[in-house]
Order: sequence, then structure tokens, then C-alpha cells
Amino acid sequence: MMARTVDLSTVEASGKRKWIYPIVSRGLWYRRRKWAAYALIIWLVGVPWTQWDGRQTLLFDFYHRKFQVFGWTFFANESSVFLGFVLFFIASILILTALFGRVFCGWACPQTVFMEFIFRPIEQWLEGTGLSQKRWNQQEYSKKLPRKLVKYFLFFSISMVLSNTFIAYLFGSHHLIKMIQEGPLSNASIFFGMLFVAVLINFQFGWFREQVCAFVCPYGRLQSILLDRHSVIVAYDAKRGEPRGKLGQTSGDCIDCHKCVQVCPTGIDIRAGLQLECIHCTQCIDVCDEVMTKIGKPIGLIAYNTQAAMAEKPKVIFRPRLLIYGLVFLIGGFLMGAFGLGRKSIDASLHREAGRNLFEKVGQTEFVNNFKINIQNRLDESQKLSWQLIEPPSAELILPEGEIELKPEEKRSIQLLIKMKSEDFHSEVGSIPLKIKISVDADNQVDLNSKIFGYESDD
Repeated sequence: MMARTVDLSTVEASGKRKWIYPIVSRGLWYRRRKWAAYALIIWLVGVPWTQWDGRQTLLFDFYHRKFQVFGWTFFANESSVFLGFVLFFIASILILTALFGRVFCGWACPQTVFMEFIFRPIEQWLEGTGLSQKRWNQQEYSKKLPRKLVKYFLFFSISMVLSNTFIAYLFGSHHLIKMIQEGPLSNASIFFGMLFVAVLINFQFGWFREQVCAFVCPYGRLQSILLDRHSVIVAYDAKRGEPRGKLGQTSGDCIDCHKCVQVCPTGIDIRAGLQLECIHCTQCIDVCDEVMTKIGKPIGLIAYNTQAAMAEKPKVIFRPRLLIYGLVFLIGGFLMGAFGLGRKSIDASLHREAGRNLFEKVGQTEFVNNFKINIQNRLDESQKLSWQLIEPPSAELILPEGEIELKPEEKRSIQLLIKMKSEDFHSEVGSIPLKIKISVDADNQVDLNSKIFGYESDD
């Protein structure tokens, strides 16, 4: 029995790359996507240069393990907030996909936005579109070299802008300006990292292109489990279009002009049904509507639709998967809200000093326990700390450093001693509870708990 071969739109059976030279249909959906894309590009490139409440609007500072999001500063140890965000984000994507298919891919994915509205327009301006572009690329290299050089110069210039924008998200726009003023040799590791990202972006949009969607991105491969028959997809109405054929020679509305294939940026034929490579860019909708209008047929042969609607099945909105996704969405939102709004301005943890005895005698009747407190200021302003020993009341709290004031976003370790008289130590197990309260104000207090080890007086 012979194995069935599957033809891929971008790769031949031998593994050789199939280059795609799509034309552009500038219909209604394209114009809508264009304005949405320009808004996203301005936002993505511009947001690192904006301030929110005196801080960079979005900053993902992995080096210092902190993240600034619309005036809020979060640190990497705030696991509950991050868990809530991850659940909220994943559930949002799942709900969006279950309802509207791959609308994110076609309208908001940076790969699609920058490829179709920045890089490809530049290329088509220099090389043409469709068959004319293909013929131009088949000529001798010496004839096309000047325009190729111009194209890749523009591509790399844009890649440098995007790469520096990436650096601004990771290190801060003010720090980026400082590094540019200091020169590349003063920040060699970051400079070469930026160049690497620029080369990667140039490779992605200049050569790899639609293969990112087909072979790299896991989101497309998950469509078979994320979508159902009630999800909105870009679909060809086979009942209306088939049997396809030349105009006037068939009863179907599809005249088999192949325009839908010629405009597809991933090279697929939408008439073959839902496919992994389809990013729901709506180009086939625009060009098909244009053809239908010209031949006097109703538009919508290719349109946003659901498989259930095309099969004339009743519409179902509340499906089991949506209820599950919605529950995860609510859990994530609750965790973000509860732990985000209830977070304290300081974070602290109490530990025993490594390599020290459980307690150390001081004179004949007293002993001390040595502790280390790791404390972090979560605000971008200084905070003075107040200390209170709650339990045991007979002990004495000693700070060798004296009064402590944390600098903005400072993280430090503080030595703390608990001194106690042996006559006040009463325990059958050799330890008693320790409770310390650290406070900045009434709304920002942290309770720390541990054990005091000691000995009872012989008297």
C-alpha cells in the first residue's frame, strides 16, 4: 500500500523551499487590518518611550528581576501574581480562539503585522507583486543586485529599530539612550546581543517568513484542539461554490480563478478547508468578494463563518470548553486582583544564619538567637521600617545596624538578634514560638514567624 503524500504550500516533496509571491487585494477587510496594524506598530514601538506614574509604562527587566506594568512594579518572587497572570493570559487566548478562531494571527500577531504591513510592502515596491515579482527574481543576479541591496538595507535598518525597541523593553528606554551615548564598546555584551536580535529579525522577515507560522509557531498546531464547529473561521462555502468551473459552464458560484490562492501569504487554497497554515488574514475574502461583484454574484462565498452554520446547524455559544476556559479566566483574574491589590510595599522572609549555633550563651543567665532577614522595598521611594517583637514578650529584639531605611526598590539582608533570659524560657521541646512584626504604616505590615531555641535556668 502506497503512503499518501501531503503537498505543503511552502515546501516541495523533496524538501526544497517553495517561494510565495502573493498579490495584495486592498479590499474592505485589508483596510481594516491595515489601520489596526499601524495602531499596533505605533503602540509596540512607542510604548517603551512612554511613562506611567513616573515609571516606564512596560518594562520587563529580567536582569533585576522586576517588571513594570502601567505604573505597577512587580518582582520575580511574587509568584501568586504571576500565576494569576499566566492563567488569565492563557485563558484569554483560549476563549478568543474558541470564539473567533485565529483572529489574533491575522490581526495582531507581530509576525503578520510587520511582515504584511512593513516588510512585504517595501519588497513589493522594489520588486513588484505576484508573477511579475517571480519573473523579476528569476533573472540574472547582476541585474537585480542593486534593488536587492536597497531592500536588505531597508530591512536591516528596520530590524535595528525593532532590536533596539526590544532592548528598551528589557533594560529601559533611558538606559538604552545612555548606552547609545556611551558607545558600543562600553556595553559590548548588550550591543552584540542587540545585533544578534537584529540579524534574527532580518532573517525571519527577509527569508524564513510564512514558515514561522507553518513550522515554528505552536499556536497554529493547537488549532485542532482549540477550535470546534462553532468557532468563527475564514471558510469557503462549498455548498454554494461547488461544482466549480469556468463562468457560465457550471452551477457553482466559484469560477476557479485561483485568485484566493494568489493572494494568500501562506500559499494555501482555502477551498480545501481549514488548514494549519491559514492565519485568517482575510485576503481571500477581499479578492473573492471583488470577483463576485464583477460577475454579478452575491459576495460572501469566502467569509467569516462557522462550520456549524455552513452545515445549517443551530448556533451554540455556551459550550463546555468555553465554560472551562471561563472558569480558568476567572481564577486567573481573581488571583491577579487579590494578590495584586493586596500586596504590601515590603516583602520579607526570616531565616537562621547558616553556620551558627541554634543559640549562644551570653553571660551566665542569657542567650541569643541569630537570624537573618531578607527584605525588599517594592516601592520606588524610601521607606523607614518599624520593628515590633510580638512573641515572646519577655525577649529583646536587637538590630546591630540600628534604625533601617530602605532605599527605592532596595533588596538587602539584615542581621537580627533575639536576646532572652534563661529564667523566662520555658519549653518541654527546647523551643518557643517567635513572632516579629515589620511595618511601614498601618496598611503595610509583615508578620514573620520562627522558633527560639534556648535553655531553662537551673534555678
